[in-house]
Amino acid sequence: MHLYEALESEQLSVAMLNHSCIKPGSRLRQEDFPPRIVEHPSDLIVSKGEPATLNCKAEGRPTPTVEWYKDGERVETDRDNPRSHRMLLPSGSLFFLRIIHGRRSKPDDGSYVCVARNYLGQAISHNASLEVARPIFMVERQVDAHCVTHLSDMQQLHVCFGPQV
Repeated sequence: MHLYEALESEQLSVAMLNHSCIKPGSRLRQEDFPPRIVEHPSDLIVSKGEPATLNCKAEGRPTPTVEWYKDGERVETDRDNPRSHRMLLPSGSLFFLRIIHGRRSKPDDGSYVCVARNYLGQAISHNASLEVARPIFMVERQVDAHCVTHLSDMQQLHVCFGPQV
């Protein structure tokens, strides 16, 4: 019998005997239910140094705890280290005070998931990628006395001007 079948049929104590988180003989309140993700995070492209939020909302009873993982490793937040630039919000969302992308510290770009847990199990969100926006490369050169060319990785603009008539 699956846990969900047991919940529906109210044969809770029998089903829970085989559940690793619950001790034999303990009773489950009918209102309790495993976590589920109700708002999944979305992909983000953010400039270095800017704030960002990866949203995640979970439901469950008892209220699930939420943790974030980046590329398979648990993310350190202000709850682990008060000096962290990442904050775990009460909603379960992950807030970045500023996006880090550099050689001195571990960059924030990567693939993130949130995991919600309570004693009945866990739920894992969809993957969301956080990408650091590339700076726009721009070159300006004067072609002749009346023309200027602007080049960037996005576009090319050639402007010519002359004397007012």
